[in-house]
Amino acid sequence: MYTPTQKYYSRKRTSINILIDVTMNNLPPYVKNMTSVTIIVPVKDEAVGLKYLLENLSASKISIDFDIDFIFVIDDRTSDDSHRIASEFSDHIIDQEETYGKGDAMKRAITHLDLKKTNFVIFLDADG
Repeated sequence: MYTPTQKYYSRKRTSINILIDVTMNNLPPYVKNMTSVTIIVPVKDEAVGLKYLLENLSASKISIDFDIDFIFVIDDRTSDDSHRIASEFSDHIIDQEETYGKGDAMKRAITHLDLKKTNFVIFLDADG
C-alpha cells in the first residue's frame, strides 16, 4: 500500500532519467560521446527522497551509458539517515558546516568540483 509520501516520490522517480535524456538529446552528435556526468545534490533531512532517487538510478541503465559521479552536500543539521544513504553511493560527501541553505551547499560543491573530470554538471534536489 502506498502512503502519500511514497506516491509523491514514485511520481518523481524518473526525474534523473528525464533530465539526462533531455540534456543528451539536445546536444550535437559530437558532444554525445562526452559521457562523464557529475550530479550535485544538496541534502537536509531527505532520507526518504534520497532513497527513492538512488534506487531509481540503480535500476536504470543510465550508468551503462554515462560515467556518473555524485557530490552530496549534507547539512550538518540533518537529523535522519541522509548521510548514511548518500555514502552508499558516493565517496564525495561534503559536510556543510557553518553555512546553511541550498545556495551555500551548491557553492561548496562547485569549489570541490574538478571540471577536468566531468563533461556535464547537473544540480538535482534530493527529492528528485
